[in-house]
Amino acid sequence: MRLGQLDQMTVKKIAGFEPFGLTVDGKTVEFGFATEDASKITLQCDHELLGQAIIYLQTIAKEALTRRLAVDPLAEDAEGRESESNLVHRIDFVADAAGRSATVLCTRQTGITSDLQLSPEMIEKLLGALPEVH
Repeated sequence: MRLGQLDQMTVKKIAGFEPFGLTVDGKTVEFGFATEDASKITLQCDHELLGQAIIYLQTIAKEALTRRLAVDPLAEDAEGRESESNLVHRIDFVADAAGRSATVLCTRQTGITSDLQLSPEMIEKLLGALPEVH
């Protein structure tokens, strides 16, 4: 879909974020956005739908990056070239409760996140391939 194909009466431009909330068990979340017209949008969903929403937004970010690179691969905000903008800014590890796998989440300076799911055997291989740090 191209920008402008949505009903312009319902489109609001995000200007910032509102605080988020979680139920005690972490199964339901609330989060929101401040918009340029000074209104607020608050959303609520279960943890599974939140994961799907994150994947959805990551898909949009990756498609936008692909289009930016196609238009101008040397642009200032193009992450595809070798520069500091490709560096990982943050890394998080999430292990499943059964210990079958771990997911490494890497966030680049531009905010785009990539994830990599690894089995315990692959984690051992990765750690074994790293040089010792003194």
